[in-house]
Amino acid sequence: MGADKFFYAKPLVPYTPPITQESYGLLSLTLTPMGLFFVLWFFAVQAGSTKTGLRQFVKEILMSISASLFLGAGSIFGLLALGIYV
Repeated sequence: MGADKFFYAKPLVPYTPPITQESYGLLSLTLTPMGLFFVLWFFAVQAGSTKTGLRQFVKEILMSISASLFLGAGSIFGLLALGIYV
């Protein structure tokens, strides 16, 4: 038995990322203000609320999760746009 029977090398295909490098800046400039909007909305709800219930709690959790996701993704794409690959 020859070694080429077990080790067949397939031709290599270059990797293409799902998001092009040219769109990193646009994504950063889009996602970061969306995250800031949710943060400001969260602070406005916190400043205006007197007594919270379960319904208010769910609203606050959803706002904080969306704010953290948008700000996190926006900052990652901002770093990628600047050439700092994380």
